[in-house]
Amino acid sequence: MGQSVSSEEETKQDYRTVKVSRGQLQRLFDKNCLSLLTPIEVYSLKENLHVRDINNDKQLSIDETVQLLGLPKDCPCNEVVYDFVRVLGWFPFFNSVDPLKGISLPMLIRSVVLSRSKSFFKLFKGDSSYKFEDLVFLVLSILSEPKDLVEKNLDSSCDETGVLELALQGDNNINWAQCKVIKDFDNTNIKERKVSAYNLAIFLTFLLAISRPLMSDYSQHLSQWSNFMSHGMNLVRSFDSSITERSLHSKTVGYAAFISTIETKMPNVLHPLDALLDSLLFMKQSKGASDVTPEFSVSTKLINEYSLAQLSTVLPLELCYSRLRKLYVGSESGFSMRSFESKCFNWNAPTITFISGHRITSKKTKRYLLFEEQFPRSRAAEDETGSDFDHANDDSARLTFAVFLNQHWKTSNKEPFGDSKTTIFQLSPRQAVFKSSTFRKDYCYFNTSGGGIGFGNEEPYLKNNTTKFRPGNVSLTIDSGLEFCVFRHLGKGGSFNPMVLEDDSIPVYEDRFVISDLEVWGCGSEKELLEQAKRWAWEEKEAMARQRINADTLGEERAFLEMAGLVGNHGASGGSV
Repeated sequence: MGQSVSSEEETKQDYRTVKVSRGQLQRLFDKNCLSLLTPIEVYSLKENLHVRDINNDKQLSIDETVQLLGLPKDCPCNEVVYDFVRVLGWFPFFNSVDPLKGISLPMLIRSVVLSRSKSFFKLFKGDSSYKFEDLVFLVLSILSEPKDLVEKNLDSSCDETGVLELALQGDNNINWAQCKVIKDFDNTNIKERKVSAYNLAIFLTFLLAISRPLMSDYSQHLSQWSNFMSHGMNLVRSFDSSITERSLHSKTVGYAAFISTIETKMPNVLHPLDALLDSLLFMKQSKGASDVTPEFSVSTKLINEYSLAQLSTVLPLELCYSRLRKLYVGSESGFSMRSFESKCFNWNAPTITFISGHRITSKKTKRYLLFEEQFPRSRAAEDETGSDFDHANDDSARLTFAVFLNQHWKTSNKEPFGDSKTTIFQLSPRQAVFKSSTFRKDYCYFNTSGGGIGFGNEEPYLKNNTTKFRPGNVSLTIDSGLEFCVFRHLGKGGSFNPMVLEDDSIPVYEDRFVISDLEVWGCGSEKELLEQAKRWAWEEKEAMARQRINADTLGEERAFLEMAGLVGNHGASGGSV
């Protein structure tokens, strides 16, 4: 019976533990990290750092790191980026590390492996219990503490003989995610920690600036810091709507808000970290102009490099940076339903509609008063003590929404159209995502009889010169003159799911604004998106070729390249490598 119980426990736990010293665990982890880099990457790293031995005791200063990463000298992000790489390199001993002033080579290799999604996945064997978002939050929270306090709290004795548990699976394979010192972040309760709103704003703005795929030179985008910063603030306000540029140094964001906001409002925001340290793994002379995706050539007030970077935090890169085609811009073609129809209805592929304007103040025109009769304010929203979004600070007077429509536009005076992929986004003053629900299917209408455009609404009542809008609980409504817009957020039960805050509450509010900009952009068909993905794959292949990488030594990567049709003898039968 004893053996039976032991077997059941081993199956349930699926790993066993052995005792090792702190120094042994660190050396095993570093060896594993180094094994996840290809020989040419290790060679390039040594060449770029001008060292012959990877165990060299060289330490990188902030100036050296900034130069290696190609960051402008006086960019506001430099200190945060440097400290992020440095603290990430402390892994896994965040509370008991020798507080080096610089970045050693082992620290740099750890940061490279941990920041890249592919190597992170391999390192932790896809164990979903250890989340990258948690690690990023912990590092940012350490950066948010005064440096003298951080160093005071660190145990710098670095006792390499301290006994730790190492988790083993199967044939003595290390399960890093289940090692106690890693699983509990070196005895750190991350749920009680806070991240400075200032560090978060700088960090997110930096990620926006480097988000364009295959960008080998960050300096051009980072030189436009202020433009990216305005969109970075939209992201920061998604964590806490009361944050302003003036309160950045006094506000903080907790663990629950950090994780829930990233998961629900900006799931792709951390993806640019994949390429953060890639420049160290390529020979400088091997970079060519083809490594860089061309800049977006057609810009408008709403669509440009900065807004696309923010959009890519929630939509796939292929969608944002494919061959976007400008279909309709109100300021160019006129704000009318007929102009909208003539420009958009022949595009038989997905579109994104952008609506932006300023909140309606107490001063109301006759046209707006007429619209208010047709679309009365929600009593439920009026009964609230104040919208969660009603903060008269920074850019919050301006609102921007976007709607992804998977189907082509058409007139729908009787029945709405659209499918379950239809999604409403709020982009400013903060970001939010409202996905379609299965409760109702009133996704979109385009009413040429005076009903305007609606997302999440029933068709408006139009009879005997009377117009009455019938908005859903979560809906976006544009009047027939394309002059006024209302975003209503009352709760569940509509065609789109409402926002749920970290305390599981649903805010009730209604935003009304005068439209200043209205644009529709074609996203490209699935065929075009596939072609874009193939082109990026080809460019990555070319970069690898310039590095003289032998595809036969790539192992798992070779299988991917063969599937993509980029390498291999496709007519030959299979066999061992």
